[in-house]
Amino acid sequence: MYDFIFSGFGTSTCLLLIEMENKGLLVGKKCLVIDPSIKNENDKTFCFWAKETDPIVQNLKHVISHSWDKIQIDSSPASSISPLKYYHITSIDLFNEAKAILKKHQISHITASIKTISKEVSLKVETYDHQYFEANWIFDSRPPDLSSVQRSTSFLYQSFIGFKVKLHTKEFESSTYRMMDFDIPQGDSTQFMYVLPYSKSTGLVEMTRFGKEKKSEKEATPELNKYIGSNFGNFDVLDIERGVIPMSPKIPQMGLVNNWVMIGTRAGNVKPSTGFAFKNMFQQAKDICDNQKLKHSQISLNRRFVMYDQLLLVILSLWPHMGKPIFQRLFAIQKPGFVLKFLDEKTTFWQEAHLFSKLQIFTFLKALVYWCFIELKQFKSLTVLLSITALCLLLDKIIFVSTENLAYGLLIIGLFVVGIPHGALDNLVFGLENKNQNIWLFSLFYIGLMIPIFLLWNFMPFAGLISFLIYSAWHFGQSDMAQWKIHNSFFGLIWGTLFLGFLLLTHLSEFNQVLFYLKISPIEDSPIWNYITFFFLFLSVGLAGYHKSREWFFMIIFFVMSSFIPLVISFGLYFIFYHSWNGWAHLKKKLAISHQKMYLHALPFNLGALLIFGLVFLKMDQVFLENVSYFFVFLSCISFPHILLMHRFYKQTQPNKKDCSY
Repeated sequence: MYDFIFSGFGTSTCLLLIEMENKGLLVGKKCLVIDPSIKNENDKTFCFWAKETDPIVQNLKHVISHSWDKIQIDSSPASSISPLKYYHITSIDLFNEAKAILKKHQISHITASIKTISKEVSLKVETYDHQYFEANWIFDSRPPDLSSVQRSTSFLYQSFIGFKVKLHTKEFESSTYRMMDFDIPQGDSTQFMYVLPYSKSTGLVEMTRFGKEKKSEKEATPELNKYIGSNFGNFDVLDIERGVIPMSPKIPQMGLVNNWVMIGTRAGNVKPSTGFAFKNMFQQAKDICDNQKLKHSQISLNRRFVMYDQLLLVILSLWPHMGKPIFQRLFAIQKPGFVLKFLDEKTTFWQEAHLFSKLQIFTFLKALVYWCFIELKQFKSLTVLLSITALCLLLDKIIFVSTENLAYGLLIIGLFVVGIPHGALDNLVFGLENKNQNIWLFSLFYIGLMIPIFLLWNFMPFAGLISFLIYSAWHFGQSDMAQWKIHNSFFGLIWGTLFLGFLLLTHLSEFNQVLFYLKISPIEDSPIWNYITFFFLFLSVGLAGYHKSREWFFMIIFFVMSSFIPLVISFGLYFIFYHSWNGWAHLKKKLAISHQKMYLHALPFNLGALLIFGLVFLKMDQVFLENVSYFFVFLSCISFPHILLMHRFYKQTQPNKKDCSY
């Protein structure tokens, strides 16, 4: 049994070991490092910019080998980046520093590949050669599975091939690093040269590609030879550096389970648009060891900059020829220090707005439209909901074609396809914890809960309305929170209340007609309701921003659009194409059965629900809105037991909160 197991011996593990050593957290601990290689090659270069007084420089100054205080873009004159410097660390120096720590504390280091990590009573590791280990803490830096993000349109590789060279005649400018030189063929990608002079005669010249395809050494070699020869004369190649960094804002970020902490690329430490990760890895190591006590920690993503990264990746993916002019203009219109501050995500929104206004603004706006499209694509039910709503608005308000009959027909189809069936699976939800209960007991439970609601509507209709609105708000909010992966019942109730309140108050005249048929006094029209609806909208935007939920923001768009279409249609669209659709998907994931089997299980209860509605609620001789009112009552009766069962279902599927203290 180990105190700590380090899965992988890469950059993030080395930085964490150094920080743990500085904080005295390795003393008396039994530790193990597992990695398929022994890390005895100088195969990588780590660079970052910082002030000389910054902790990253002070903590790592004994392994920093070079620094530069000037930057050059293309063949333009070099510019000072003071008070910053660009620092350089070789991988072998970092590995040797970490190895010295392993030796000092007698930490075991085995060469093996990890097959699985699992959580039972303790954390367990299995290697491919059938070795088994247990630990109290695991720091996991294994490369993430990229199969899911590689299919994304905006996924790119940053691939690089670098020659460490010795010049024969010409000299490097040893105080200046050339960050980007685009004076090379671009091909169907964005490519540049990167020059780090170690002295007047030695340095690293590296070719970097941002593209869908990786740059091979065979491709890069003639271009490197040509570039070095034309810029620096004859040379000898001392060593070759190779690497590939995934560029995507959607690198899978694994969750934290007990004392199983993701670090490195696996923790999302690579900045998508640049590939820089070293500073984030250093900061995560410091956060993990904060106050001489281990804790879970991951770098908090700034959603604003995540979006900027996404826009740039969209541009580099779809219009790679724009990469060169964008980067060139970026450095032409801003001082290098500001650009580095922007890349460090330390600028303000207004500074960023001013910056983008001077870049290729129409290219970025085009990318923004595409980004909205690809963001919506991942939310299938929301995409359908917004598309249908937008189509209704377009036809009805702009082209002046009535869509009511089409919309009602669509709602009827949706009601039979997913609206009623998702609730008709309550027998399976009931059986999750009551496996020995028979169908008759379930039916008795269901009808027994429906009858009191029905009687309440008949004898105290106002109380029936208020109770229905309360438990509906609770249910809709809980379902949406589960969809948005926000596990908070209080926020669910608030959101459900805001949604129903906004929907009803923006359709007050229609709602009053429903109340009339339910024998409930109408709500008096007053300007105060306009202020309340604006407050509901404002609060909803604030909550979505607080939780940084994109899907919630898109739902608020429907929130607003719904106010321009009839009440029955807007509520029906939400209920069928979002709430019921997502509820069906949640059930399918939990029950692990096919759609066909779900429909077969739901069929008898579908028929039963329709029979009850037809016999008890449907009045063929009444007007449409009166039947809508009766359906409202029917829905409240059949919803009550459904809501109680789904509440238990969502409580079962909600992740448990773990104690993360050490």
